[in-house]
Amino acid sequence: MTVKLSILIINWNGGTYLKDCISSIVSQKTSFIKEIIIFDNNSTDGSVEIIEKESKNLIIIKNHENIGFALGNNEALKFCKGIYVLLLNPDTILKNENLLQIWMDYLDKNNEVALSGCKLIFPDGSHQIGDAGYKPNFCSLFSYTLFLSKIFPKIFKGIFLNKFYSDKPIEVDWICGADMMIKRAILEKTYLFDDSIFMYAEDIEFGSRISSMGYKVMYLPFLEIIHLQGATQRIHGRAVYKTAWLKNLRKLFIDLNKSFLSGFIFDFCFSLNFFIKYLFSIINYLIFWKKKDYERLHQIGTYFFFCLKNFFSVSKND
Repeated sequence: MTVKLSILIINWNGGTYLKDCISSIVSQKTSFIKEIIIFDNNSTDGSVEIIEKESKNLIIIKNHENIGFALGNNEALKFCKGIYVLLLNPDTILKNENLLQIWMDYLDKNNEVALSGCKLIFPDGSHQIGDAGYKPNFCSLFSYTLFLSKIFPKIFKGIFLNKFYSDKPIEVDWICGADMMIKRAILEKTYLFDDSIFMYAEDIEFGSRISSMGYKVMYLPFLEIIHLQGATQRIHGRAVYKTAWLKNLRKLFIDLNKSFLSGFIFDFCFSLNFFIKYLFSIINYLIFWKKKDYERLHQIGTYFFFCLKNFFSVSKND
């Protein structure tokens, strides 16, 4: 019988998050045949051994080195048999048992959709910025930097989709790789991720590329997936804020916008954006003195000083 959906999870030290993710998939009520493929990037935390004992009917591929998210998905795709492929992060939880069926019913009724994704939320139910957005060009950059896409979302489209007024599907340019559903037929006409990207922003590059080819990309806010963002990147309970996504997004912006000023404009805009957020984070922390406010301050500060350093640096590549 035909496999309709291949669920592909790239794991690297996913720990108990991977176990919970798979449990939420197994509990799904579906009328179609699906397969679950775990591609392990040489984990050392025993997460693969745990799921091997507790979960059956899994396809587990053990890689002998950590080749990253982009290349890992590209390699694992060779083992997928489904008409659709769902790329899912190990730190995600499908919120209700009918999610996959509702998602697939939507795609069956909207055959023109090549790429789609759900609304990503934090455990408290708040929306997680960065689950979808628009092609990183000058217009989307300015809309994001000046908060126009947040204040007037119906008029201005920012790089990141950060506010909306309904649960109706929204056509976008890219979907977050944490929950990306791809129609396999389009991969016969183009490759998946850029192998040169180890991880971060590969989803923006892929979505922007296929949307430019005329394929339809849809964001489905009526479906929610819990994403424990950065769960596998904590040291002793403390979040480690990486700037690789900014570095990769900057490179992508420069590649897509052929101008000798692209790098300068990107650095200036993001520095300004994070500077404003940093000021508000300081004020917020001084007023409330909450741990989450301090973490937010640390996060924004890391990003701001990274962008500021780029802004004042002379790059031979720009």
